[in-house]
Amino acid sequence: MKTRVFTLKKTATALCLFLSIFLMAFSCDDHVVPEEPTEEPVTAFTSTSAGLAFNLVIYNYTFGSLGMVPVMEHGIVRVNADVNSVGILPTVDDKKIISNEAAAVKIFGVFEVVTPELKKIYYRPYAILENGNVIYGNVNSIISNP
Repeated sequence: MKTRVFTLKKTATALCLFLSIFLMAFSCDDHVVPEEPTEEPVTAFTSTSAGLAFNLVIYNYTFGSLGMVPVMEHGIVRVNADVNSVGILPTVDDKKIISNEAAAVKIFGVFEVVTPELKKIYYRPYAILENGNVIYGNVNSIISNP
């Protein structure tokens, strides 16, 4: 029977080879699976405007894009305010003007008849998603009776 003799040269080479492979395994970032980008349910509304004709206010808004979660309801939320008021944020708990059209990437228009006592209206578009989240657009205002 032949006896194996481990020399210092063979041992050092084997150790260096083992350490090299071991360190290469932990120094590589390629084995990490990147996270999938999360898509926003609805991208921000791209535009909102309102026009006043006599006692009729016409609100227009546009969806930027639709995501993976279906939109259950959308329209305009608004709050009545004094002419000098600033920084008011309407929510779905305030007055809602609901669109009866299905959500799509297009311009929507809703309207309401206003009474003469309304001075300033703060409004913004909203969308209620199937999962219960609410997405809002930017707040704008219109003076109805100065």
